[in-house]
Amino acid sequence: MAITFEIVSFGTEIKAAYANLFGGEKSPEMLKWRFEDNPHGRGKFAIAREGDNIIGMIALISTRFSFGGRTYTGIQAVDTIVAPEARGKALFVRMGKAIYEHADELNADLLWGFPNAQAARGWFGRLGWTRFGMVPFVVRPLRTGYVLRRVAPILAKIDLPLAKSKPKNEDSIREVIRFGGDSLEMCERFNAETACALDYSPEFLNWRFIDCPQTNYRSVGEYGPDGKMRAMVSGIILEKHNARIFYLMEAMSSRAHAPQLRKLVKHELSFAVGKGAEIALAWNSRTSPNGKALKHNGFLPLPERLRPVEIHFGAKPLRENVPEELLNGDNWNLSYATSDTV
Repeated sequence: MAITFEIVSFGTEIKAAYANLFGGEKSPEMLKWRFEDNPHGRGKFAIAREGDNIIGMIALISTRFSFGGRTYTGIQAVDTIVAPEARGKALFVRMGKAIYEHADELNADLLWGFPNAQAARGWFGRLGWTRFGMVPFVVRPLRTGYVLRRVAPILAKIDLPLAKSKPKNEDSIREVIRFGGDSLEMCERFNAETACALDYSPEFLNWRFIDCPQTNYRSVGEYGPDGKMRAMVSGIILEKHNARIFYLMEAMSSRAHAPQLRKLVKHELSFAVGKGAEIALAWNSRTSPNGKALKHNGFLPLPERLRPVEIHFGAKPLRENVPEELLNGDNWNLSYATSDTV
C-alpha cells in the first residue's frame, strides 16, 4: 500500500496517533495544552499515512519570535517518531521534506528545534538545517553530596548545602498566581532588548508556566513600589538523571532591573536548596541578557562530556525574509522555556 505524506491539524486522529505511537506517554490534557491552547497558534503535524493508519509523525509547535523590532513566525519540530514496522523507509526525511513542500500552508518563516543525537543526523544532513551547536547548559551545584558522589560513592555522606537553604523574606518578592498587566512592561522591554527571543507576553507566560497540566512550575516576581513586576523567575524541581534537579526555566527582566533579577535568582536557589535540590540547571546562550545574573549566582558552563543528555540546536528558514542573523545561534535567547522536555 502506498505511503502518503500530509500536513494536518490537531484533532481526534492525532490524539489516536499519539496513543498508538507513544503508548499513552502523552496525556490528552498535555496534548491539548501544547497544540490547541498555545497563544502563539495551533499546532500542525507532518504525518506519514499508510491506508487509514498514521505510521509516522513530526509535531510542529507554533512559536512567535521578536527580532530587530519585527515579529517572526516559527514552528518548532518535536515528537518525531516512526512506527517500528515502518522503519528503514526514510519516512523521517520524507516527512521533513513534506514540511518544506507545504511551507506556505504552514505560514511560518522558520523551522527550528532541539534534535537529540539520533534525529540530528537527519535534520542537519539530508534536511539541510543550519547547525548552531549543542544547547548551552549551565550548572550550579547546590549540595556537596552531588559533586562528591561522582568522585567516590563513599563521599556522598559528606552532603552539605552550597547555598542558603532559606530565602530571605522580602516584601518586593512574591509568588505569581497569574501573570497580568503588571508584567506587561517587563515583557515588552525584555523582547525589545533581546536579539532573538520568544515573543513573551503575560498571556504566553500564563500558558507556559501557570496553565501547563501535570507540571507544577513555581514562578516568582520582584515588584517595584508602583506594583509593576521588574523581574521574574520560573523553575521546577524534578527527580531526573539520578539527582534532584532545580530546572531554572526562565529568568527575565529589563536591563535596567538586572540587580533585581540577580536578587531573584539567588532567592530561588535558596528556595530550591530548602526543598532538597542538589543541583541547578539552566540553558543560557552567550548573548542571553540574563547571563550576568546567572554567572553572579555561581552558574558555570557544563562541559559536554558531563551533560546528562545530548541535545543539538538548529534551524532552517522557510521564507526569504528571514535575516541572516537568525541563523547564528549566538543571537538566540535560549532557556528551558523553549524546551519541550521539561
